Amino acid sequence: MEFDVERYLLTNFKFKRMSNYISAEIDSETITEVLGHLTAIKTKIPFLLKLETNTKKSLASMDDNRAPFVAKCLHYGLSEPNVVPPYVDLNELKRDLDLFNNLQSIAREINRLADMVNDTRIAAGTDAYVASLSLYNSVKQASKMNVPGTKAIFDDLKKAFEVKPAPAVAAAAQN
Repeated sequence: MEFDVERYLLTNFKFKRMSNYISAEIDSETITEVLGHLTAIKTKIPFLLKLETNTKKSLASMDDNRAPFVAKCLHYGLSEPNVVPPYVDLNELKRDLDLFNNLQSIAREINRLADMVNDTRIAAGTDAYVASLSLYNSVKQASKMNVPGTKAIFDDLKKAFEVKPAPAVAAAAQN
């Protein structure tokens, strides 16, 4: 079964001509500089953690909605020391809350940047893939018309679209 590129393009994209979401370049010097800045950021906050997924799921998490509750608890704990259990360190609670709030502002900007980087990467990938599909379709037509040298190119490129049966289907076909 062969992948029908033209049908795919017409079915899955609202355009019938080439899109060009972005046209930009980034040189290796800029990449090295940006990566250096990211390393510098990590160096500035060396206490950052990488928690396992299961650990994250098991933690009582605080978000923007719960931060006011924690702030109120800290306030009441400081103003009414008789309600503070002996195992709660108010200084550590304040330190953790301050760290949460400060990292939250950093996280917002990093998340915005990450979204922009990913969206730009997706746009560039879309532009490259759609152009490649058009080139593939042209090679396919040229191969059908026996244009010299295009059959080998087409045979190489069409491998990307060969549908391989799922393991369960392949096993059933053998039995």
